[in-house]
Amino acid sequence: MVFEVEVDRVEEISFKEAIEGCVYVARREGLLIGLSSGAVTAAFLKLRRDLSPSVYVFIYPDDAFKYISYFEKYLG
Repeated sequence: MVFEVEVDRVEEISFKEAIEGCVYVARREGLLIGLSSGAVTAAFLKLRRDLSPSVYVFIYPDDAFKYISYFEKYLG
């Protein structure tokens, strides 16, 4: 089965912004998400002003446990 996907936009997110996205979710929702999930969150937070009011669903495929050393450096 082959799916064709049309990409509307690509948003560049820095490492720091990805970490900040993780921290944002951890503080608001109590979820310990990984860096790729943090990057998705950071991109959404940057773009949300331009998006139409609607319901948005994020799927976070990883957790923060393998990134603990990065969080320690950033938060320490």
